[in-house]
Amino acid sequence: MDHEAGDDIYYNNSEGEYNDDSSQASEEDEMDNNDAQVNNDAQLDNIDAQLDNDDQVDNDAHVNKRGLTRLTKWRAKFEKSGGKKWPITFDALGRVDGVHRPKFSSFLGDIARSEVGLRYLKWKEVPKDDKNKMWALIQQLFEIDDCRRGPIMVRLGGLRRSFRTKMFKRHVRPNLARPTVLEKVPKMYHTIVKKEHWDRFVAHSKSDEFKVVSKSAKEVLAQYVYDHTMGRGGYPYLREKLVQNKEIAADDCPSRAFIWRKGRVNKEGEYKMPVVKGVADDIAENEAKINAGSVNVEPGTDALTLVLGKERGG
Repeated sequence: MDHEAGDDIYYNNSEGEYNDDSSQASEEDEMDNNDAQVNNDAQLDNIDAQLDNDDQVDNDAHVNKRGLTRLTKWRAKFEKSGGKKWPITFDALGRVDGVHRPKFSSFLGDIARSEVGLRYLKWKEVPKDDKNKMWALIQQLFEIDDCRRGPIMVRLGGLRRSFRTKMFKRHVRPNLARPTVLEKVPKMYHTIVKKEHWDRFVAHSKSDEFKVVSKSAKEVLAQYVYDHTMGRGGYPYLREKLVQNKEIAADDCPSRAFIWRKGRVNKEGEYKMPVVKGVADDIAENEAKINAGSVNVEPGTDALTLVLGKERGG
């Protein structure tokens, strides 16, 4: 099964309800256990792409404040639309799809930063009241059922972690030898990051605990060398682009191997790294052999499995 960190949000809930204290505990604890704020630069490319896009200055309004200002803009857009909530739809796998998916993804990023941001060192420290507030903000603007809440909360935790990663990479790590710079909250985040939270974040980033967790996270991330180029939209967005470009039909079910390869090329159809191209070529070769019948595989095994293994698709 393919696993792309942060790409697709799965919202299946077999119980049809949400229990913030139990049903999501294991996922949130795992999120906290891997909550280092430093990664290798290659792994941060996709995180930066999403956060940079969400932090774009609104040229029409000529403002450069984040967070609170952006939430105000969301409400203004909502009122301009006649106060009608944007419906969020899901595909057969429980992933967000439809025309409002980019809007929804961007909004989640905004509230993760403005409502949580650097306020808490771990996601499980976030009070239930704060999580309830974030869910209320979502339901004010989007038409989405309560049964989808649990996985969305996990997604918000991931976005909060990505924001902290970006803050460390761009504003803490380059200034570790310049303590006077670290005494001030980065200018563009004054509206959403309080001085006390910034100071605690900086202190934590210098701690031995942080260094140990960061080292462990780097070792894990070193295994994931096949970075994709799909951005925050993930596979659903890639599929839409393939349909628009007439590379597949709307009702086609392309193979995992095909989608994996397409998700790792740039606009020119080239792979960023030779190692990725080599793996992609191996996958394509194995898929051709399977289709030709020259290689026999068991049910549930495909070219992606043959090359990358059963538990690691990305």
